Amino acid sequence: MTEAQLITSPEQLCSELDLRVSAASAVYILTDSEVAAHCLPVLLQKVPSLSKADIIEIEQGEYSKSIEIASHIWLHLLENHADRKSLLLNFGGGVVTDLGGFIGATYKRGIPYIHIPTSLLAMVDAAIGGKNGIDHGGIKNSIGTFSDPDTVLIDPSFLSTLPEKELRCGFAEMLKHSLITDAALWSETKRCRLQELSNRGSLIAKNISIKEKIVRTDPLERGNRQLLNFGHTIGHALESFFIENNTPMSHGEAVGYGMMVETLLSENCGSLNTAATAEILETLNLFFSRSAFVFPRFDALLPYLSNDKKNSEGKNRWVLLRNIGQAEAGVEISEESVEKIYTQWVSG
Repeated sequence: MTEAQLITSPEQLCSELDLRVSAASAVYILTDSEVAAHCLPVLLQKVPSLSKADIIEIEQGEYSKSIEIASHIWLHLLENHADRKSLLLNFGGGVVTDLGGFIGATYKRGIPYIHIPTSLLAMVDAAIGGKNGIDHGGIKNSIGTFSDPDTVLIDPSFLSTLPEKELRCGFAEMLKHSLITDAALWSETKRCRLQELSNRGSLIAKNISIKEKIVRTDPLERGNRQLLNFGHTIGHALESFFIENNTPMSHGEAVGYGMMVETLLSENCGSLNTAATAEILETLNLFFSRSAFVFPRFDALLPYLSNDKKNSEGKNRWVLLRNIGQAEAGVEISEESVEKIYTQWVSG
């Protein structure tokens, strides 16, 4: 498994990339429109050897994680005679690293690629662990591969370019990491101010370490890695629903709401005490306001829940909390129980 490197200086970033650029037959940078405007000039200034790279720019947002956009990028590489020694730099947030990893893993059966995440979400989650892919048929991440990048370069200085909403998206995954593995980290994380994150490299490093440790023991998500899906069963269903209805909800927001519902499910199933539930919900409500969305009825989420990757034998499997810092994967809950808790949460 590829381990991420925390970048602490412009010189380190330049050195890491110069070595790989010099060995490549050609360099392609995949990025999105927002990152191209705000971060790409900084990267090119820090790393002069990238000045001749071919820039492939996509529109920002989840809609770009599609087979149509992937096909466009494959065709661009073919038309420019990219070979198996070409290097793809995926420079952006989770959409870019998911899509770019999929391109790197499939073009000519695999070319070298590097993730340089610019969002907090990508730094602590999307770029780590070798999962990549696209959305298809209205289902998030339904097509993809497990494939490791050559390296992942984490430069927290790029976080200073992000608005607070984007920081909240990544912060949801940080809260999740602590909830499923580390009560002390939960206490530290929930007190963190979003504006401080670009200077909190040690906190980011702790989150990267949690994900890498879990992935190392279960790279293909057949066991322990499923713990990382806490909040994602409801979260992905909500995210897919709002994308399909042309009112996109960010991944981080969806996971935040998903963690609320799945925390209540944990309490309802008897695995989480009332005090812990109240503490978790109080914290999540500080960062993820429900007033921004009109949530659908439960039956509108069923088509998305039925396609969840954790399903087994036609039944939904859930990740529930036992306590703050402890979780359990593969829990079967009746559809009626989930509907009851979800409906209460929406109306509450």
